[in-house]
Amino acid sequence: MAALDDVLPLLRCPVCGAELERDGGVVRCAAAHSFDVARHGYLSLVAGGRRAPPGDTADMLAARERFLDAGHFQPLATALDHRETAGSLASKFGSAVQHVNALADAVLDVINRPIAVAAE
Repeated sequence: MAALDDVLPLLRCPVCGAELERDGGVVRCAAAHSFDVARHGYLSLVAGGRRAPPGDTADMLAARERFLDAGHFQPLATALDHRETAGSLASKFGSAVQHVNALADAVLDVINRPIAVAAE
């Protein structure tokens, strides 16, 4: 595994794109954006400050609705709706069919999960 000092020349500040330099337990760019080096030696370049609000914005909801209305998930939904035919294969494949059905249920849960809307 490469040490942080070995890969630091390849990294750039995620805020301004400047080169990064190590200063003890901190990595900084020329614009003074700084990132702490973790006790275990790794570096997270996730910028602090204002966090994005949880949930989807109105634009994100509209984009999702357009995507779903365009039918992009329809082949998957159709395949999942017809999974009962897999039940007839249970005698040949036993628990594999149960695993496929559990996966299908999980996918349907994700597709149909309610969306949280961010306060604007």
